[in-house]
Amino acid sequence: MSVALKGFSVACPKCGAKKRINVPESLFYQKKFGTVKIKVPQGAVCKDHNFIVFISTKGQIVGYDVIDTSVSSNKDANLSKDISKLSLDELIDS
Repeated sequence: MSVALKGFSVACPKCGAKKRINVPESLFYQKKFGTVKIKVPQGAVCKDHNFIVFISTKGQIVGYDVIDTSVSSNKDANLSKDISKLSLDELIDS
């Protein structure tokens, strides 16, 4: 059984790069009101940015939002060795 897909032409809100993405139509049947929110990972539309696309339950793109930051399950993954050893008070003061 194949999944029915709906195609959308999305544009990166940071750089304007455009690409067509496919979304399962079932998302729109499951959502009774509001918007369907789709995270577009870095590299899916443009090489440098990730963002969120908001699509109405009727299948119209109603907006975009830039993701400011991401967190990792590895608490020290994005911190230098010096910063990871600082206390919260030291981080706030610096």
